[in-house]
Amino acid sequence: FEQNRFERENDGYRDASIETVRITALWMPIAEVIMGVGTALVLLAGGYGVIRGELSLGTLVAFTVYIGMLFRPIRQTGMMLNSTMQALAAAERIFEVLDARPEVQDRPGAIALKKPTGGIEFENVTFSYDRRNDVVSDFSARIDPGEMVALVGPSGAGKSTLVHLLTRFYEPQEGRVLIDGTDIRDVKLASLRSTIGIAMQNVFVFDSTIRENIAYGNPDASASAIERAARTVQLHDFIAGLPSGYDTPVGERGVALSGGQRQRLALARVVLRDPAILLLDEPTSSLDADTERAMERALDVARRGRTTIVIAHRLWTVHHADRIIVVDGGRIVETAVSSDRESAHDTLVRSGGLYARLYELQFSSETTSADDAGGV
Repeated sequence: FEQNRFERENDGYRDASIETVRITALWMPIAEVIMGVGTALVLLAGGYGVIRGELSLGTLVAFTVYIGMLFRPIRQTGMMLNSTMQALAAAERIFEVLDARPEVQDRPGAIALKKPTGGIEFENVTFSYDRRNDVVSDFSARIDPGEMVALVGPSGAGKSTLVHLLTRFYEPQEGRVLIDGTDIRDVKLASLRSTIGIAMQNVFVFDSTIRENIAYGNPDASASAIERAARTVQLHDFIAGLPSGYDTPVGERGVALSGGQRQRLALARVVLRDPAILLLDEPTSSLDADTERAMERALDVARRGRTTIVIAHRLWTVHHADRIIVVDGGRIVETAVSSDRESAHDTLVRSGGLYARLYELQFSSETTSADDAGGV
């Protein structure tokens, strides 16, 4: 499919380029002929006038110069034709984007969430990207305000899709998603997304100062609020030790920061917005052990008082989750709740199901990697 699409695009580009070259090749000789004929007519008529004494030689020379000046823009038009065609093609694509209407829009009469507490409920949710193969199938779960829930499962199980449905990037074909008992389709998009903070695995840091990068989550935030957010994610001490403090430039894509510092900076953006719901897409997956522990401490502080959903690929990062939901094929296959006697993680490992197999697989892989590193 992609190869055929690529070939179609290439064929279209080739045909357009050939047409542009053809028009340019025709235009330049035509322009030269027009200029030659025009100059010849001026010289013929002017020479005849000079001979009859009706026109001075100076006037003829002036007219000859004028005709050259007149035809110079005509010659340059042919040179500009290629750039004009490219600009028109680019403008067409730009207007396609500007004229596109988003599939997900506010319903008439949509409301704003007032003082959301973060209660979430999925009711028999089914979703398919192609409307043939279900990515999420009859999924139901209730998450209480302030609860930390980990979504665990193999790749393609539907974990990220559930997060996209919660943020209303997509609409479910069946069922509904509720926040504080309100169907999110009845909530204004701006209100819904201001209620949710997302910290993704891949962090983008702008070539600006630390202060401006944190304030990207809330441009109107005060200096004290920015510092408070940095303290929450345990980044303030590092920033305070820099020569320029919060006004330190971080470089292109944050090259002046380590991976863990970039992750915590992104988390500070989310904390600065003070959302009721926090979504974390494995923010510690690419970090070393020491940095991961620092990031986990920052997450423990950041999630206090907030409903938190963690998409977990590394299962040892969810030991302290209040509840673990194991998803496979878009359905819940296992779930466990932490108690005073046993964590949800320990319960699922002891049960010997999919979670236990995934954990054993990862544990064996890490042990093998550690042994190989020790041997080297």
